[in-house]
Amino acid sequence: MGLTLARTVIELHGGTIIAQSEGPGRGSEFVVRLPVGAPVEPAGPDDRRPVAIEARQILLVEDDGYEVGRRIRAGLGSRALLVALTAHDLEEDRRRSTETGFDAHLVKPASYEDLTHILGRGRRGD
Repeated sequence: MGLTLARTVIELHGGTIIAQSEGPGRGSEFVVRLPVGAPVEPAGPDDRRPVAIEARQILLVEDDGYEVGRRIRAGLGSRALLVALTAHDLEEDRRRSTETGFDAHLVKPASYEDLTHILGRGRRGD
């Protein structure tokens, strides 16, 4: 159900999603492509203004990914924007995310404001 819901939402935004795996115990890769366009004016006072961002590759690691983050950071250095997404908001969780190389630690559900801030921020050190 989760992948079906994700696909539907992504397609409604003009994007695509591809899921692939090398088999049991090998993990899964999900590639999401969304169009990037010029920002538009909101239709009303309650609408959120879209944020124009440059196209980039982003890895979002969801739950129990500290070792993944550590390995990716070691391999790619500061070229990658790593975002931890979790239901855990303890200071210990945030500290571990930072120590293992994540640029940001988001708590589910991530807010629109948090996402646009991170996407507008760029790579580590920007």
